[in-house]
Amino acid sequence: MQLEVLYRQVALIEKAKHKIELAMSHASPRSVNALRQQKEELDYLLNVFMDSCVLSNTDLPSLLSANSDCVRDCFRPEFNKKPVILPKPQWDTPPAPEKPPVATVPGVNLIVYVDTSGSMRGPLSPTGKVRKELINFANYLKTQSTAANIPCTVSLIWFGDATDSGGDGRNSYYTIAMNKQDVSSFPSKVAAPTWYRGGATPPESGILCMKETIDQVYKSGVQNTLIYVTDAASKSNEGNATPAHMKNVFNNKKIQAYGIIPKSKTPNITGIFQDTREYTLRAYDIVAWANKTLRP
Repeated sequence: MQLEVLYRQVALIEKAKHKIELAMSHASPRSVNALRQQKEELDYLLNVFMDSCVLSNTDLPSLLSANSDCVRDCFRPEFNKKPVILPKPQWDTPPAPEKPPVATVPGVNLIVYVDTSGSMRGPLSPTGKVRKELINFANYLKTQSTAANIPCTVSLIWFGDATDSGGDGRNSYYTIAMNKQDVSSFPSKVAAPTWYRGGATPPESGILCMKETIDQVYKSGVQNTLIYVTDAASKSNEGNATPAHMKNVFNNKKIQAYGIIPKSKTPNITGIFQDTREYTLRAYDIVAWANKTLRP
């Protein structure tokens, strides 16, 4: 009976040592050092335990009982109604997933004006950089808006030169392809431009187009963000549509206006916009505009 008690006590210590050895094979270096120290303490406990049983002149049953209490206290500490929950080591804990940005606006309406004269066919093709950047921008807005449970709509306007003698005429130099529609329709709409005659050299009627359509595509009660895209110069005084006039319109309506334009061409219209990108860049990196839209 005494031998059986001794065997159980030794087995309990050996089992604990084995678990520590397994843990050491999968732990980080700092954890291994801590586990190695625990194992060394168990080795010392086992040696003292065995020596006390062999060398002591004390009554063996009493000694086994005392050792049993010692082992129990080491592996199963007395419950004092306040359990100690050890934190998981920091180096073993993966970082918490990044929380999606929280939008601070009640909704978003993206207004996109795009020059669709002949020279824009490449940039608006299936592999074109303008088409790719605009779709990525709209998709990012959609993802963030959905996470924040707010509506996201898009207004898309194609434009050319209102006075181009070889064009489509004064009354049809622009097309409103989307008017405050759900953003999910944007990829298919931007894939089917309405084309106008002209090229990158003659100035286009983008400022006039914004003046004549902004009230129609603007959406009240939400954050309106406008992106203006052209590879040509923009007429700066056509039909009383001037950069200064449009800047006042944007300020009065609290529209965040951005431009992807050729900055080397005159007149310089960068003053209309809060921020611009050089049209000739290989990539525009305009995600910051989306974040500013969601959290003005």
